[in-house]
Amino acid sequence: MLKKIFLLAFTICILTSFNGAFAQKKEAKAAMVENMIESKSFTFDPQTVLPLGFAARQLTPGYYSVKLTPEVLTVDLPFFGRAYTADFGSSQGGFHFISKDFTTEVVKRKKGNYDVVIKPRDLKDVNYLTFSISQGGYASLQVSSNSRQGISFSGIIEESKSVK
Repeated sequence: MLKKIFLLAFTICILTSFNGAFAQKKEAKAAMVENMIESKSFTFDPQTVLPLGFAARQLTPGYYSVKLTPEVLTVDLPFFGRAYTADFGSSQGGFHFISKDFTTEVVKRKKGNYDVVIKPRDLKDVNYLTFSISQGGYASLQVSSNSRQGISFSGIIEESKSVK
């Protein structure tokens, strides 16, 4: 009987120590995500694309991205869906652009989640990009365009790697 009580107490001590370490790691991740969003400097790595009216598709990790810094927005995303107008002479599909004239609006939601709305001013095709970001760094992105159906992406945000 004494052996069972000792074993139970030992198990409880081990589990509470793991729980404390997990909570610290979760808080550190939430602080890092908050810092990235407040500084308006992060990279979105899409993992799944959800085209309107089509089946979801998995994307190759590291191949597509959205990089946001306070000065530059770089977008390299695929597009699947209906285009209402075509760009003549363009051989690239998807959203591929660099914008230096854009506005960024950050809204903190319940439970520490964020909405980040980016509106490029120097592009005719893209109205806005809306990120919904969780404390854990998971994000969804909706892209609204004048000449194409809306499209959504889900993935993660990471710290932007500076190029030297």
